[in-house]
Amino acid sequence: MKRILYAIAILCSIASCDVERLPYDAVDSSQAINDPDYANNALIGIYGNLKSKLSDSWINEAHRLMEYNGDNVSLSGTTGDDLFYIYNYHHIDNGARINNFWIKSYQVIYGTNSAIENIKEGQSAETDNFLGEAYYLRALMYLYLTNVFGKPYNQALETNLSVPLKLDTDINNQPPRATVKQVFEQIEKDLIKAAKLMTIQKPVFYANREAAYALLSRIYLYMEQNEKCIEYADKVIDSERFHLLSANEYRKMNTLLPEANPEAIFSIKYLSGIEEGSLNDVVGGFYCTIDGLGWGEMYASRTYIDAVSYFPNDARKAFIVPQYEDGDQMEGVWVSMIMAEDGTLIPSYQYGACRLDGSTYVMTKDNSEVVLDKTITPTGVVQYSFQDAGQTYVVYVDKKMKKRGNYPLYFITKCSLQEEKNHAWSPCIIRYSEVLLNKAEALCKLDRNSEAITILNSIRANRDCPDYNNDVISGRGYTDLLDILLEERRIELAYEGHRALDLFRNKRNLNRNYPGSHLVNKDSYKEIKWSDKNIIELIPLNQINAQGNLVPVSYTHLRAHETLANL
Repeated sequence: MKRILYAIAILCSIASCDVERLPYDAVDSSQAINDPDYANNALIGIYGNLKSKLSDSWINEAHRLMEYNGDNVSLSGTTGDDLFYIYNYHHIDNGARINNFWIKSYQVIYGTNSAIENIKEGQSAETDNFLGEAYYLRALMYLYLTNVFGKPYNQALETNLSVPLKLDTDINNQPPRATVKQVFEQIEKDLIKAAKLMTIQKPVFYANREAAYALLSRIYLYMEQNEKCIEYADKVIDSERFHLLSANEYRKMNTLLPEANPEAIFSIKYLSGIEEGSLNDVVGGFYCTIDGLGWGEMYASRTYIDAVSYFPNDARKAFIVPQYEDGDQMEGVWVSMIMAEDGTLIPSYQYGACRLDGSTYVMTKDNSEVVLDKTITPTGVVQYSFQDAGQTYVVYVDKKMKKRGNYPLYFITKCSLQEEKNHAWSPCIIRYSEVLLNKAEALCKLDRNSEAITILNSIRANRDCPDYNNDVISGRGYTDLLDILLEERRIELAYEGHRALDLFRNKRNLNRNYPGSHLVNKDSYKEIKWSDKNIIELIPLNQINAQGNLVPVSYTHLRAHETLANL
């Protein structure tokens, strides 16, 4: 296939510093018109762009950008990879991963534009379906792009800038940044068109009508059009194509192929043995090490472990896998505050050897022994603690864990072990439980709380968790059902790229006051406020050099946060 150049994807030549435009994969229009198999072949190429070169594919970069900025993860040290700046909110405008995400997103968009321009609607149900898939994939790219580079929809949507809406294949047309509102309107329009055109039921690793309905339920939730969110969530539910896994099935969800997972609505399928690439650098390889493959440096955060452990049988704990030292030595782990280099107090893991004395544990602390208090929480969790200077410290007692630096290895396996093969993973873009949670949140915001709780409890019944009622809600420290729903989304959709955005779009702050390398440097962020400018990424400098209308004329600095983020 011919390479078509488009000015948004660029590279500054080291030799001359002239702007050199990078190629976009596409089929030239004359070939498209003359090739009867074009529609099928074009869509295969577009899907391929979502996952090509696994270590820095579109989906891997999208995952990092949407997950590493949340509070479910804890990086166990610094790294030369610029994903560190995604994680610690010290954004840079020359990051390779951000630039790669931008380029790959617009490669897919360019491919979908070519398909939309060249596939004539109404020729057959098959070609109409291909056309619908193109509209869906274009909408998906713009949703992820605006989530990364634009403020949430409900924050000054008329003036907040997002990304350029490139809706054609004309290389001379270089649109400026559209507003967040304009981008969402285009996403909505594309998804409605996609749902109309996609009438053929295909496997869930292809775009399908229910995937369009599901994504519409998501965007209407973001847009605070709650009645429409419910309407489109119900279209997915009423299709009866999907259902929740049982608790035992859910514990093995990561091992399932997309077509074997009744919760998967749209997934990007990984082909085992063909697309393996460098398994150290794929998403799962950063969360854990399996069979010697993977860096295993980003772990479950202490606050996520606390949340998912609140109910002792919660099936979602299955994806958090502590790594133990050899032997039977028991150890207590707790968090206390220590003095950082800049004089601030930051949370740090502390450890003490434990031995069983009768029915309780004695822990070594500061060269002396402390008898741990043992209690049973209202949810049935056995909890150990000790008092020091009038403060209670909760201690996790378990076999002695392996550590990287001072961080215990709480591996995350949700993005690994498909078909029991190390880091094989078919990322699920949208899942049935999310649709249910979308509907529940929309119901809550319409003051239909009892209906929302019914949906919430239907999920919990399939995760080995008790129903929520007023006692459980108040026992967890919440007075607002929305906070309970956001907590449930956190636990259920962890490592699927939702958490930070779920908080910011609901005008909640992100609390990161837990151990992790995001707090080891000066100017670290223990809390990111929903109104902060740095909740969005900077547009890559490479793209600005190629297309000056991406930012105001006054843009002059490499790290012009005030210019780019004053949205």
